[in-house]
Amino acid sequence: MNIENLKNTFESAIQEIITEKRAITSFVAPKHNKMIMLMKRTKDEKWGLPGGRIEKKERVKQAARRETAEETNMEFNKLNKVAKIRGKNKNIHLFTTKAMSQLPNFRMNKEHTDYGYFKINELKDFMKKKIDKIAVRNADGLEVEYLKRKKFKLHKPAKLFIRNS
Repeated sequence: MNIENLKNTFESAIQEIITEKRAITSFVAPKHNKMIMLMKRTKDEKWGLPGGRIEKKERVKQAARRETAEETNMEFNKLNKVAKIRGKNKNIHLFTTKAMSQLPNFRMNKEHTDYGYFKINELKDFMKKKIDKIAVRNADGLEVEYLKRKKFKLHKPAKLFIRNS
């Protein structure tokens, strides 16, 4: 490695450290049969992915696992990074993992009031306003209920994940 390459590598590493001092969040999208699991947030009633803020001295992937475990009582060991979005005030890290059809230990905490599976293609069409209602499904893909546009709002990281899928 020549001096210039070494210098560029060092500068990019320093820049990464500097930018990561901003607020950082990490979210996981459990996927199953071309669907993702979303949870309805208590505070704003938006549907989103399990996740949240990264604590001091915590790695991004550790935070994703911890937040998902706190919010769902499930541990997903294999996480695949999908995207890192640099925002004005914070960076958002998005991961995906394979969700099981049966969620034996699943339990929502007080941060959420509901959960369901959504087909990724339908979410994309809904975001593009091609359809006016979205099907909430169970893990088998069967429709449980339909939500109209007024009743279905997406949390920003979920929108980012859907756009990047």
